[in-house]
Amino acid sequence: DVSSFRCFFEDPDAVRLRDYHTTRSVSSRRVLMGIDAVIAGPKPCTVVYQTDGFRGQVWYDCILGDQTASISAWIAISNSTPLTYSKVELRFVCDSPSGRANEQRLFTTERQVDLGGMDISHIELITVPDVPIMSRLIAPANMPGVYEDLYIRNAEEYGLGIDLPSGPIRIYENRPWPVHTDSGHFPVNTAGDDISLRNFPVDDVSVYGGWNYDTGVADIYVRNDRGHRVVVQVEEGERKEDIIESSHTMIDVDDAIRYFPVTVDPGTTGHLRYRVSAEALVRGRPVGDRKSVV
Repeated sequence: DVSSFRCFFEDPDAVRLRDYHTTRSVSSRRVLMGIDAVIAGPKPCTVVYQTDGFRGQVWYDCILGDQTASISAWIAISNSTPLTYSKVELRFVCDSPSGRANEQRLFTTERQVDLGGMDISHIELITVPDVPIMSRLIAPANMPGVYEDLYIRNAEEYGLGIDLPSGPIRIYENRPWPVHTDSGHFPVNTAGDDISLRNFPVDDVSVYGGWNYDTGVADIYVRNDRGHRVVVQVEEGERKEDIIESSHTMIDVDDAIRYFPVTVDPGTTGHLRYRVSAEALVRGRPVGDRKSVV
């Protein structure tokens, strides 16, 4: 009832050539494949394996307008072999800057591409114009001040909604022609995530406050000197389960980011207060520069 076999196979189009730069031979690998099947018989099979001689680098260009952004992504494939590949489906793996294994992703180009021998091919992945720019105010846990974060949403309604690999990003502003103003690194991004474009400090919204270690109570104040209501994401290092009571609801973004949204009317000061458990106080917490210890 059970069929099991092992076999070697090789690419029938493989050629063996000498790479004089590295004194190595260039050829397709011989692969050992094992298949276990409940029912014996012929079955179609697609085999995918990595090979030497190719390098890839993804990068992004983003042009900021007043209310929208245009974003494009490219991949440069360096083929250091003398072989030319025509109409191939390109698949590549990208890591995030953190290098965590669970952030590795496999990406596939939507169209077939040509890769010339001993050449570098530049392949367009996406080009999306007029994506609405959104903004949010963030008070980081261990940095002074408040920062404005400009971002776009990776969603179908904005012309995106696709998984995107990591890579460097270049930011331009229309003045009235594109002028390079910033650079950064674009992390692995999944459909539905936000794509941060720029992050800069503001001086018309401020945050201050401190801790009382005897009571385990934190009092954080947010001052709004703008002419309209604002919502500030006050980030904190406490875990949600350590908070006994709070004046605002904590939102968990991921293991590293948790914040309280604090809404403040123009010309007023908002007050965030929360208390943590005795166990959390025993473990201790880092005190951010934007807060003084009471």
